[in-house]
Amino acid sequence: MTPKEIIDRLVHSEQPIEFYTTPARAFMLIANLQLALRHPENKGLSTELVRDMIANLSTAIATVTEMPEVIVLVAQGYQPEFDLTNEQADEYFGQRSRPERSLNISLDLAENCDLEAIGQALAMLMQQTPDPQAAFQQWQDALAKAKIEPIFPA
Repeated sequence: MTPKEIIDRLVHSEQPIEFYTTPARAFMLIANLQLALRHPENKGLSTELVRDMIANLSTAIATVTEMPEVIVLVAQGYQPEFDLTNEQADEYFGQRSRPERSLNISLDLAENCDLEAIGQALAMLMQQTPDPQAAFQQWQDALAKAKIEPIFPA
């Protein structure tokens, strides 16, 4: 099945999916969705659907925990002025390890791309290794096998 066929089938599916989680995990999901909604190119109908899902989840959390204040706290998540600094997050959640470097990946996949090879390349990239240079070369080789040309900033 092609990616287009998969998406078309998903778009037309009305079968409900039951989803169970804890209030804390739902709250973390909301926070990550709100962060994604801040991206300037994240527009359209899907963003409104996500906002509705966030509202429903926050109401569910407030109901289950008997804390209606959660709804206000979630609403603040749309406002950058309420973001926690790293120091504040450490105070709330304890010290967390932070990566020294980060990597953002965006893939524009051709219709006939080798998804398995791409998955293997990405899995390889995610592995920690004592020899980063060798791992990087293996990653480049895997991308070449998947017929992807990496673009690196100058």
